Order: sequence, then structure tokens, then C-alpha cells
Amino acid sequence: MLSLKNEAEIYRIGLIVGYFLKDDVISWADKIIETQEKIDYEIIEVSLLSSSSKTNIVSKLSDIDGIVDEQLVINVLLGLCSVGYISNKFSDDEICTMLYRLVSNKTDISINYEIEKKIHYLSDGYYLT
Repeated sequence: MLSLKNEAEIYRIGLIVGYFLKDDVISWADKIIETQEKIDYEIIEVSLLSSSSKTNIVSKLSDIDGIVDEQLVINVLLGLCSVGYISNKFSDDEICTMLYRLVSNKTDISINYEIEKKIHYLSDGYYLT
């Protein structure tokens, strides 16, 4: 089971790269509020940010306390992208754009060099065709 901080990071990075929409993040926060007995104040704040910018939501998600397992977060996001592609939720172009955003250092999370290299190779090949 994922820690709250790891879940928040998955939603934070997923929002940055375009996998999740603001409404997805708000729904996640609402579900946490409904199901947990002890709720971090930051989760309540995220839940109330539906009319705020994506940047504000991303910032508030990063404020949630805890230790991030960066490799786990990246693996989950790559798995979500894979499922999203296989289920036709996202097109080739959308997935390549998400993966490029993931490695473009806009997420403030370190990615294994081999994974980053493969993503660059994939996106280079896609955009050259």
C-alpha cells in the first residue's frame, strides 16, 4: 500500500505531466477525507482548491508531509501511462508528451538514468516518424 505522501506525489507529478486533471486530484483528496479518520490539513486544502490554478494544487500537494519513494512513484506513473495507452485512454502523442514532461525536469523528482535514456529514445523515435 502506498503512503499518503507517495500517493500525493503520484497525483502531483501526474497533474504536471498531464495524466491527471485537476478534478482527478480534487476527487482523490475528497476520497481521503471521506475514508480516513486522521486527515492532514493539506489534504483538506487540496480538496478546497477546485477553482485554483494547477500550479497552486501542485504546490499544495508537495506540502503534504512524508518521505517520498521516488523510484516507486516513477514506476507507478509509468505503469499508469502504460495502462492509459493500452486502454486507449490516451493517444500515442499524448503518452509521448507525458513521458517527455516526466523527464524534462519540471517534476522535481529524480529518474533512473536508464529509464530516462529509454524515454528520450522513445520520444525521439516517435517525433522523427
